[in-house]
Amino acid sequence: MVVSKAIKMARMMNINVLGVVENMSYLSCPKCNEKIPVFGESHLDEFASKMDFKVLGKLPIVSANATKVDKGQIEDIELKEFESITDAVIKEGDK
Repeated sequence: MVVSKAIKMARMMNINVLGVVENMSYLSCPKCNEKIPVFGESHLDEFASKMDFKVLGKLPIVSANATKVDKGQIEDIELKEFESITDAVIKEGDK
């Protein structure tokens, strides 16, 4: 509901919505890399289709990253998922 309202407000104000990133979307099993939906199955793809926007990425829960944030070391966080997100933002900026 909150995301829906934010998108509607941005569109009313003629602000381009590039897409959305789902944070804490899943936890990767350290043994087999299976994606475990800790908070239940995501419905972001259906919602994005309904609201006509792109899913830029889904970020995993990574406890080491929480530690880095707590220490003020956010710039040290590296996630392969960031690549597709930054690529999409850069591509949109080139238009």
